[in-house]
Amino acid sequence: MSSAAFFQSFVEGDYCAVAAASLIALEYLALLPQEIDLFWKRRFTGASVLFLSNRYLSLLAQILQFPSPTSVKSCDIVVKADLTIELLPFFPWAIFSALRTSGLCPSHLRWPLGMLVLLLSSVPMGINFAGYRWLNATTMPMLGCIYEENESMQLNKDFIIISRICLIVADLIVLGVTWFGTYRTIRLVQVAAGEQSKHTYAGTLLRDGTIYFIILAILNGLHLLFTLLSISVNAFQPASLVTVFTDPITSILVSRFLLDLQEVNRYRVDSQLSSLSIGQGSIHFNSRVIGSLGESLPPPGDTSLEDERLAAEDTSEDNETK
Repeated sequence: MSSAAFFQSFVEGDYCAVAAASLIALEYLALLPQEIDLFWKRRFTGASVLFLSNRYLSLLAQILQFPSPTSVKSCDIVVKADLTIELLPFFPWAIFSALRTSGLCPSHLRWPLGMLVLLLSSVPMGINFAGYRWLNATTMPMLGCIYEENESMQLNKDFIIISRICLIVADLIVLGVTWFGTYRTIRLVQVAAGEQSKHTYAGTLLRDGTIYFIILAILNGLHLLFTLLSISVNAFQPASLVTVFTDPITSILVSRFLLDLQEVNRYRVDSQLSSLSIGQGSIHFNSRVIGSLGESLPPPGDTSLEDERLAAEDTSEDNETK
C-alpha cells in the first residue's frame, strides 16, 4: 500500500470511528428517558444487567478509542484495554440470543440449542482475544497511538470468515426458533385479543427478532464481502471498515429490543393479558431472574388458547340467542 493510500485509509477509518461514536452518543441521549423510566425506576433484574452492560460497555468502548498516549508503553495498555472493552459486549449479546432460543424452544431442545447459540455467538470474542498474540501497538508522528495485527493476510481473512459465519448461523437459529415458537401464538392472540396483541411478548419477539436478524445479516454479509474483495479495508489490517458500524448497531438493536420487552412488561402489569397462562406445557423464562423476559408462550401445537377463544364465542352466541 502506497503512503497516500495508507493515509487515506487511515483517515477513512477515523471518519467511520467518529460517525459510529456519534451514533452511539445520539442513541444514548435519545433513549435515556426510557432507560430511566423502564430500568432505573424498577426492580433490578437480569434484564437490567443485560441492558446496562450492553449499553454502557459500548459507550465506554467508543470513548476509549480517541485518547492518544505519547509513550509506547501507555499506548500498548490503552489499545489492549480498548479492544478488550470492545469485545465484552459480545458476552451479553450471546447470552441474550441464547435466552431467546432456550425460552422459545420445546423443552427437549432448550439446552442443546441454547448452548449451541451461546457458543456460536461467542466465537468472535474468542477469535479476537486470540488475535492479541499478533497485536503490535506503537506511536507514530501525526497519527499518534496506533496498532496493527501482524498475522498473515490469509489467516486474518480466515478468522473473519469463521467469526462472521458463526454469528450468521447463530442468528439464523434464533430467528427460526422465534418464528416457530411465536407465529401460532400471535395468530391466536390476534383473534382473541384484537388490538391488544401488539402488546404481547410473542409479537415483540417476532418483530424485533426479525429486524435484528435482517440488519445484522446484511452488515455481516457486507463485512465478509468487502474483506474478501479488499474494499474499504482498514489501514492496519486486511478487514473492511463495515465492522466499525456493526458493533454499535448491534448494541443499539439489543438496547431497543430490551426496551420494547420492558415496555410490554409494564403494559401487561395492568392488563388482562398479564394473567394469561397457556397450558401445562408452556415455555417459560424465569421472571425472577430476567425480569421483562419472563413470559409464558404455548409450545408449538398447543391449542389451548384457541379452545378458550372458541368457548368464549359459544358463550357469546348463547347469550345472543337468549
